[in-house]
Amino acid sequence: MAQARKSTKERALSRKAPPPRQGVQSFELGMKLFQTLVSLKGAATLAELSAASGMTASSAHKYCVSMIRTGLIEADGRGRYKIGPYLYTLTNPDTWLERAQILAGELLPDLVRQVRETSFLSIWSPTGPMVLKVHESDRPVTVRILAQHRYPLSNTCAGRVFAAFLDQEKIAPLVDAELKQRATDAANLNQLRKQYEQRIAEVRRRFLSRATPERYAGLNSVSAPIFDRNGKLAFTITSFGPTETCSIAWDGPVAQALKAFANDVMQQMGGRYP
Repeated sequence: MAQARKSTKERALSRKAPPPRQGVQSFELGMKLFQTLVSLKGAATLAELSAASGMTASSAHKYCVSMIRTGLIEADGRGRYKIGPYLYTLTNPDTWLERAQILAGELLPDLVRQVRETSFLSIWSPTGPMVLKVHESDRPVTVRILAQHRYPLSNTCAGRVFAAFLDQEKIAPLVDAELKQRATDAANLNQLRKQYEQRIAEVRRRFLSRATPERYAGLNSVSAPIFDRNGKLAFTITSFGPTETCSIAWDGPVAQALKAFANDVMQQMGGRYP
């Protein structure tokens, strides 16, 4: 019996290990290159990627082209590659928002050169809308907007974008308090509420907000929303300037430039309209 047991053991030991499962080598090489880019912690040239991964520059370039098409990486137009938008659609919302804000900040100077009006990004803070980043135009304006500046919901262009697309249970009490503070009497309060509701409905319909010299004399402004991958408002983009130069026409150059800006950020980051 001992001999039989030994024979069985020997037979078990003599069995060949199962062959490794077949995979797609090109995919594995591409992921290795992607992991190399991640480890470099920033944008890298093709030469840097090639050296760090041990892959020839021509091979690395072919993999980069494919990964750009899938959104895993992107080229910055200066011969450097960086992590692309698709990765951020898989991460937590805070990471997506941070990356989207960085991208929008990088695009902001080009927008200002295009419309020649001071422009700024705004986010929602615990105390309401807040300016995140400003890029000033070469045209002088009577009002200077600074980062971390906070502004009302009901009578500002960007404020109405937040009021239109954020959770109404959170927004309604804040708006009501603002309108009551501005109203001179009950009749005026009703009038302000009606005007506010009409403007919010228009913002939701057009995905744009505009304001004539309502809060600041002599200044027009236009704002557009930027939504995250779940169709929720992430932040806003606003341009403002003198009434003589800053058009607030819905199909005007400022409004169209802001919409294009918002669409560009959302397209690169995987955001979508609600």
